[in-house]
Amino acid sequence: MRRIASLLLPALAAGTLLLSSACNSKKTELQDIHLGSNQLSAFSISSSEKTVASALERVQFSIRNSTEGQITNPEPLPYGQALDKVRLRITAAAAAAQVEVALGTGNFESWTATKTYDLSSTKDLRIRVSTPVAGTNQREQYVYRVHLASYVNDPQTFQWSEVSASQLPTLEGGALGLLEQAKGAALLWRSASANQLTSYASTPTSWSSERLSGIPSTERVTSIASLGSVRYITTSAAKLYREQSGSWVEVAGTSITRLIGPLTSTQGEPRLAVITTERGSQQFGLYDGSQVESRSYSVPSDFPAAGSYSYSSSDRLVGRTTLYLFGSQELAGKYYPTRWWTTNGVQWAQDRDTLAYGARPLYETVTHLASTSESFRFVATATGLEMYFSRDGGQSWERGRDIALTGLTPSDFASKRILALKGADATHIYLLMGGAQPRLFEGLIRRSEHN
Repeated sequence: MRRIASLLLPALAAGTLLLSSACNSKKTELQDIHLGSNQLSAFSISSSEKTVASALERVQFSIRNSTEGQITNPEPLPYGQALDKVRLRITAAAAAAQVEVALGTGNFESWTATKTYDLSSTKDLRIRVSTPVAGTNQREQYVYRVHLASYVNDPQTFQWSEVSASQLPTLEGGALGLLEQAKGAALLWRSASANQLTSYASTPTSWSSERLSGIPSTERVTSIASLGSVRYITTSAAKLYREQSGSWVEVAGTSITRLIGPLTSTQGEPRLAVITTERGSQQFGLYDGSQVESRSYSVPSDFPAAGSYSYSSSDRLVGRTTLYLFGSQELAGKYYPTRWWTTNGVQWAQDRDTLAYGARPLYETVTHLASTSESFRFVATATGLEMYFSRDGGQSWERGRDIALTGLTPSDFASKRILALKGADATHIYLLMGGAQPRLFEGLIRRSEHN
């Protein structure tokens, strides 16, 4: 299986031109398709310094052509990013256009692609585009005002505190599957002697055990997912069980080793992306509630193993659902930060690796907030806890600064199994530390305003 970056998905709409300097940007949204000769078709910022350029590549800009042009970045610049040696990437609609730049209220000067600008003292600039008027010696001008939005304070600010909780899972065998429900979640795991299914409603401060009647104790549970209103569980015997009237019933005629997550077909029908066994090998497949469809796409050795986190996202611009998967060890036993994704359940692609772990991960856990496209990755090492942030749904990551762990003692998490859970709103997430005496921590996300 080839490792590729995210697909570039162009789509037409009415309104703005959303652009990114990165070649792996997810979307380009066009508003003014028929650009005037004195308008811009592209804008981005970069730097000759490698580390700065890497951070700026992920910044997307929206170009609005109105009475006066406006260029903004919907997502603020990376916090604390140096902007003293910035290059402006500008593409005019007309090849004959003359482009000039003015910082703040300063005078216009000719722009070149190699010229560097110091934007450390101002986040505002103007771009003037002029083109000759046919049959005259005059030029037609159009001016854009550019405002670079930046964070007022560190956006990684968290405030953690330990909270009281009852019947917390010990995570002895690790989190084999987490099924997020309309309210709360259900966790599948394995203790030293038995399969375990525990759940909570609303917030993870009060857990209760669920019966697994019908699943033989000789079979180890491996994954959990839902299709519509029906919950399913797989076992080490490659058997699929369906919840029915308070018990679990084996689904005959299937050989499924793992449930990955929900995916909607092109006809709008719900499906489950699964891993099945065919002719002695593991292959990707789709389960529709009655049968498994497989197209002989083998599961690669670096695909995330059981316990990874998945989420689905519907893209109205292209009319499809995408299933994303990341976190956990891959089949060969190593940790990779790579996000995997699919639109059909059987053909999977990888995003480019963008995260370098600090210390070697022993355990990791991921959670995702759909409302903000933020993802949070926690890594337990032999010495403590590390935290990583993603603001694009897991495509790119940055390591958390000390302020991200305020209220926690990172060394307490050394070599401990962990599980991240999201709260009922977009302002809290929870971190469960497993063990003989499990502990629960609540994290308040203190997002900072930007200007």
